[in-house]
Amino acid sequence: MTPNSNYDLAFLHYFYETLRGYAEKLSDVETCAEKRNALEQEERRWRHVRGKLPALAVDERGVLMIAPDEVLAESHRHHSHAQAIHPLRLVRYDTEGHRRIIEATIRNLEELGTDMWVGFSFCWMAELYVIARKGEKAAEQLGIFWRNFCSPNGFHLNGDQKAEGYSSFTYHPFTLEANMCAADALQEMLLYGEEGVIEVFPAIPESWERREVAFRGLRTEGGLLVSARLAQGKLTKLVLEAPCRMYVKLKGWNREGIRRESERYEVDLCQGENVWL
Repeated sequence: MTPNSNYDLAFLHYFYETLRGYAEKLSDVETCAEKRNALEQEERRWRHVRGKLPALAVDERGVLMIAPDEVLAESHRHHSHAQAIHPLRLVRYDTEGHRRIIEATIRNLEELGTDMWVGFSFCWMAELYVIARKGEKAAEQLGIFWRNFCSPNGFHLNGDQKAEGYSSFTYHPFTLEANMCAADALQEMLLYGEEGVIEVFPAIPESWERREVAFRGLRTEGGLLVSARLAQGKLTKLVLEAPCRMYVKLKGWNREGIRRESERYEVDLCQGENVWL
């Protein structure tokens, strides 16, 4: 494979951006001028190094490639060419260009089919659907995983245990990480948090919205605990439990509990329970 693969590049971009971010955060709180200057120099260094890396390879359709001269052309259990979308979140559903890449990459995976997938492929696909705000599709993938790729005791066994045609694999080696990925995908359907921005119920099926769905005590960035309830399409409860004073941004809902994608509130939380709605 011609270097660098998108798999390698995604981790390199993530690595240097994480170093840059930590240097920036530490410089913001450093009281010693000498140490702060050193951290600011370090932040510029990691920014410069990342700037020398090539961009991720994307074809004319907007699909993330395996490498600059190789596209994903067949069904495969690993969606590793899409690491930049999940789990690394370098490509987020935040700009027109990023949305095009995410949606095109998902569409390409759909077209290639699931014949060579195993259970964790469906969980990973659910994560991609969550990011694209496709709750119906995410729930469908998780349903296939739990019904067809797990044993009665809940263990993920890689192959299609009911041989219903979701995969050509019907064997049963036990791999634990798929169960963790499925749990994570479900939690992200209920609560999405990134860079201080949280959104409750960002990607759930319409059938859930029409009835009632709730969660209690899911933890997001900074140790913040979130509880929420949605009934007949209206957000009726939102409680934020902060471990210390902190600022968060709430996205996607107005103060009357009506979904508004453009809404965003900056909230100054005191330590303890804060009832927002």
